[in-house]
Amino acid sequence: AMLCVMALERLGVAKERGLPRLSAPAFTRVVLNAAPGAAARALELRGPTTTLTTGAGSGLVALALAAEQLATRADADTLVVAAADELDEDSSPDAFEGGAAVALSRVRPARRAAVRLLGWALAGPGRAAEAAERALAMARVAAAPEARALGDAANAPATGELLRFAAALAPLRYGEPAPLIVTHGGGASAAAIVVGLGGAEDA
Repeated sequence: AMLCVMALERLGVAKERGLPRLSAPAFTRVVLNAAPGAAARALELRGPTTTLTTGAGSGLVALALAAEQLATRADADTLVVAAADELDEDSSPDAFEGGAAVALSRVRPARRAAVRLLGWALAGPGRAAEAAERALAMARVAAAPEARALGDAANAPATGELLRFAAALAPLRYGEPAPLIVTHGGGASAAAIVVGLGGAEDA
């Protein structure tokens, strides 16, 4: 019902302004899959697309969903997960605007050791501990240190946790043996990702 009301409001604005003055960001707020569809065409990507918005932490939620889709579907071997935050007139002065993207692939790495998703899970709002427990169980590890927080990115509802995940990959790529976990319990869904090193035979 809320989306319908927003769509009607945006339609009224479009009629008042006319198509030449229509706001592209306003359009993507009504047609949520417009932005990823345009990005897929620009990058010549083919396959399934999904758009979601869960508020805070939605980038990490999208990453966990993509990992599950990649593990269970046969119509894609690589998925691109992207998140974006946009400022508007109601944004706070310390709000963050930007985007982040991560590519996941089921293709076996050529190197013997590569960074891999070892476990992932989604849970209800505020239930980060449950998501973490399930992700750790999937990864078959008893515990893992939480990836460090990123300063200004903490003010980015969608991209902040995806950027924190990307930053967690660096120590693993340079020899840190222990897996790390990235969790977030805000928004409409909690999510947890366990990332570590895996060999080419572990695909």
